Amino acid sequence: MKRIVLILFIIFSFFSIANAQDMKLKPFSIFEGGKRYKFGKIDLLDLHGDYREMGRQYGMLMKDDLKKFYHLSVEKHLLKHEGLNYQEIRDIAANLFDTYPQRFKEIIYGMVETSGLDVDKLIILDQILAVSYVSSTYNNMGCSTIATWGDYTSGGPLVLGRNFDYIDYFRNFGEYLVVTMYSPNDGSIPVATIGYDGQVGVMNAINRVGIFLENNEAIVSGGNIFYSNRTHFFIQELAALLNSYTMETLDAYMNTIRTNCSLIVNIADENNAYSYETPPFDTKRRNADHPGLLVATNHFVDPTWGVLEPIHDTPDFSVRRRKNLLAMAERYKGEFSPKKMMEILDISIKDGGATLPKVTIYQIVVVPKELKLWLKIPGFQNWTEIDLKPLFENGA
Repeated sequence: MKRIVLILFIIFSFFSIANAQDMKLKPFSIFEGGKRYKFGKIDLLDLHGDYREMGRQYGMLMKDDLKKFYHLSVEKHLLKHEGLNYQEIRDIAANLFDTYPQRFKEIIYGMVETSGLDVDKLIILDQILAVSYVSSTYNNMGCSTIATWGDYTSGGPLVLGRNFDYIDYFRNFGEYLVVTMYSPNDGSIPVATIGYDGQVGVMNAINRVGIFLENNEAIVSGGNIFYSNRTHFFIQELAALLNSYTMETLDAYMNTIRTNCSLIVNIADENNAYSYETPPFDTKRRNADHPGLLVATNHFVDPTWGVLEPIHDTPDFSVRRRKNLLAMAERYKGEFSPKKMMEILDISIKDGGATLPKVTIYQIVVVPKELKLWLKIPGFQNWTEIDLKPLFENGA
């Protein structure tokens, strides 16, 4: 009798786990081959076809959210609260959008057909970070990145943690953060991006072969310079991931394209991580700080620049955050896993970590080898696992 009960328990447990996985991958809504999933309160879009078709799918699946996000971020905040001029922010967005390769413009044009928003409103949403940054006088923004592998993970897979720090009122936009998977039918490599509703250019993304990329601002080192006559760098990075099967190919992209502004681009796959320090006039690839460890915040540390690390910390605590993460890495050397990385990202700067209470808007932990990521949106959604592998592999 006990044996029968045990067998029934095992069978029930197996089907419960299988059903839970099936429920996780059950679409919330479907349109023209595109699917929208829910991971907790976080949306994931799985888009397929040509670029216009993927835009149409995006526009319909996120129709209500796009309108709400536009009202909250643009009409209510930028225009009403900040007192900005609509034509000015529209022109900023249009100047950046005009530099896009045609295939990426097609995504926006597809959204126009199904979302109920016109092209001007959609290009403002695509450039919401840029138009918000231009309007802001708040300068305590910054991002933090730590990648660990080798001895730091005791031979486990590479784990990368990333804080996206930005203007404090973006904490009000947690429900509009979305993971978007583009699977074009032109032979490109599928890519999943993490950004806000309507944002096509990437700040964080991973492709199907497990190459992850994210950006940190670097004005303190590279200068507050912006070139409007270059293809927007965020869209060039999306193109690079769509076309790169190897880190070597992506490295070639990074040494070919030029940025509009000063950035630190951190890239990782299952074997290694690099930090590209990229002002508009040059690019230097920085290797690991120690074998198996890379830490980047918002200032350049490659010695070949001939620039010393700031003696006095920057307003965004870039030096302090970097030193804190390096110290944490040594303290927990050999223990790094996704769980440990999440614990470290949960530590505030005042307690020896790198997280800024008001301006850490969202956080990412990624294991490129497994095509898994975890997202946290402070005040909205705690750490939530998103397994991209079945979606990438099955074309779900």
